[in-house]
Amino acid sequence: MSDPNQSDSSKGNSRPQPSSASHNLQPSLILLNGFPGVGKYTIAQKLLKRLGPGSPSRLIDNHLLIDPAEAVEPGRGQKHRGISRLVRKAIFDGIKAIGDPSTTIIMTLFLASNSIDKKIFQEHAGIIRFRGIPLVVVDVFCCTKDNLARLRSSERLNGHKLKLTDEDTLMELLHTDSLIDPYDDSIDLQGLEIHCLEQWTSDMTAEEAAGELLEKLEFRIGFADS
Repeated sequence: MSDPNQSDSSKGNSRPQPSSASHNLQPSLILLNGFPGVGKYTIAQKLLKRLGPGSPSRLIDNHLLIDPAEAVEPGRGQKHRGISRLVRKAIFDGIKAIGDPSTTIIMTLFLASNSIDKKIFQEHAGIIRFRGIPLVVVDVFCCTKDNLARLRSSERLNGHKLKLTDEDTLMELLHTDSLIDPYDDSIDLQGLEIHCLEQWTSDMTAEEAAGELLEKLEFRIGFADS
């Protein structure tokens, strides 16, 4: 993936402004992938709101998938991963069974370039293989200063989700990990429609970031047939 500081996000003064108009986006699976605290869920919520009734949609936060396993078996051991796999299967089977074929699915996650996360990414690809829709992987970035500030926010510290709040752990992740590359040769995406985007979240509000991202999505995957 390219340098986050060279994101395709616009750095100009003119940014998409909030709009009440709904956007009839082509049905797809949109994965907002990024390190903890970059603002994935907040942007996903704003994006969902912008889509409106014209684009039937679902938002599945990664904590819906990982928190049950963490509650039952804290840590990242074999038992934890086994529980997470069962939870993912139940949720992913539910997504595949959504009756409306025009539904856009937005998911947040943090997948790095390691063998375990590549297998999890392959499970996500199974959703689009089943539903016959494009996959859009959006790498979400912000500057380290903002990342640490968001990690310390009262909303994050006092929230009910089991989110990362330890600064040392975050810094270790930033220095040792990189986000997964969907085009890695070890990932089987043959026959699937894949798009990769980047979204910078520093120096702008979540509303502005969602507006910018929606413009990219509309350009890349287009509108659904009326």
